[in-house]
Amino acid sequence: MIAPDWAALDAAWTSARRAGVLGSATTEEIVAHAAGYLPAACRVQDSFSAIDLGTGAGVPGVVLAALRPNSHWVLLDGNARRCEHAQSAVRSLSLNDRVDVVHARVEEIAHDSMHRGSYDLVVARSFGPPEDLAECALPLLTANGTLAVSVTAETLDRWELAVEVLPELELEVEGTAASEDGRHALIRMGGTCPPAWPRRPATRRRTPLF
Repeated sequence: MIAPDWAALDAAWTSARRAGVLGSATTEEIVAHAAGYLPAACRVQDSFSAIDLGTGAGVPGVVLAALRPNSHWVLLDGNARRCEHAQSAVRSLSLNDRVDVVHARVEEIAHDSMHRGSYDLVVARSFGPPEDLAECALPLLTANGTLAVSVTAETLDRWELAVEVLPELELEVEGTAASEDGRHALIRMGGTCPPAWPRRPATRRRTPLF
């Protein structure tokens, strides 16, 4: 495998930082944090499909795509300007042939047959509270697919609660990994989601799953 051109990615993300899309973290720090999702990316088959929810400027999806050349990705974000910067990051690493940037809300694509139940791996860095993420992300997974998320001790407890209160989904928190660059959890789903998921945002706020 040829090492990814992180310098080219850094140049692409310079404009994202200036635009306030990326934050102040260095590219080196972002790459290190993104590597925390690699255990999930290594658990699926050699060639796999994945989607990064709320990708922003391409974090962590573009990094993971570069590190796993046998993967195909959708980088999803509901903000057009962020999608432009994500597309710039994709071009900087010459990933256009297997990474698509999609400007849409997850509520839209999760009810689209092209996306629902189509991904071996879903990653989410800072999407929202676990109960909201679960309802939006899990319908996108294939059978026995994996959701990889950034967690704190509190949100990890919430995912453990989801295992208890949603037995029909056959969820399993398979493992967690912690480092100086963050803490991640892997959630595998063996069941299927109700067809109505995800519900409208207002409904999810009124009656969260757990």
